[in-house]
Amino acid sequence: MELLKVLLTMTLFTSGLCAQTFQTRDKIDLKVRVNLTVSNGMFNYSYSLMNGVASEQSVYVFDLHLPYGVSVRDLNAPGSWKKVFFSKVPEIVRWHATVDRKSRHFKDLLGPGLAQSGFSFKSNSLPGILIYYSEGWAPPPVFEEGEATDSIPGYTDLTPYGPGVIGRTIGPVVAPDASGMKVLFDTLVSYKHQSVTLGWLRDDKTRKRDCDEMMKGRDWYRKGEFGKFRSWEPDESWDFDHDWNNGIVGVLDKRLDKAKLALGRRDSVHARRDLQIFVMEVEMLNNLSKKSEGRDQKREVRNQKPIMTSEAYALLKYNAEYLIDRLPEGHGKRGERRGKK
Repeated sequence: MELLKVLLTMTLFTSGLCAQTFQTRDKIDLKVRVNLTVSNGMFNYSYSLMNGVASEQSVYVFDLHLPYGVSVRDLNAPGSWKKVFFSKVPEIVRWHATVDRKSRHFKDLLGPGLAQSGFSFKSNSLPGILIYYSEGWAPPPVFEEGEATDSIPGYTDLTPYGPGVIGRTIGPVVAPDASGMKVLFDTLVSYKHQSVTLGWLRDDKTRKRDCDEMMKGRDWYRKGEFGKFRSWEPDESWDFDHDWNNGIVGVLDKRLDKAKLALGRRDSVHARRDLQIFVMEVEMLNNLSKKSEGRDQKREVRNQKPIMTSEAYALLKYNAEYLIDRLPEGHGKRGERRGKK
């Protein structure tokens, strides 16, 4: 509210109706990263903001638009930033820089080349793809005397939310209807496709050797002992049925295709197994991406773009696990009784 009062005061001092000059608030190069963890059944969403060195403005507002019906708690903001939750459609979580009452200047603006983490909250809702809105700071429009207006073409309508920028990130969404396996499965497939489009998952065909090395000797995979995948102790009996030469996305697509065929046969045993393997492959690609970003790696490896970002990892892992947990009881195509490994 303090921010809004100051902005309103500044606007009144320069009121008029036909804008003489204005600068849009989209002169920022904002990058948003998300770290998602789970604790006691709650998803912990934590956002980091980076304002690129080429930006012409400092970031002072960051909004996350949530679908109606999603609840959040333990909303946190870094430094002197403020946090606000607006209960409307869509619901909005807002973080904004504060204004010093004496100088009327902002504190802790995210200037060009600066990064800030600690924008966080908790929710019991699964991750999905959401819209964010952000603004760089620029003075309010200047008007001629007696010509004030609430609508300025090219300014107020620059985006559906104002004169800033919009983008995509992940955040809590209403879970799909669990009564229909097809809806849950199609949602997972859609997230995989959108992850590629948004650059969160790269179809890298140059990492076959890296993938093969990480997967070599995974006897637990061949035996279906998926609970052991975190240890990844190699042996000589590894047998993998996918060709990484087809690219990362090709491997994941093939695994989802197999799960879809099993679901079509109402074969819960093999659908569960393929989806569990899908989660394992997502875990492996996430580890490989972290390895590429590691400081102890050679320069040519460290500078490679990650195969999978934290956004794609969270979307695919947690939505696949949600689907696995809701597969119906039944039997496999050979009469094998379904049960969790």
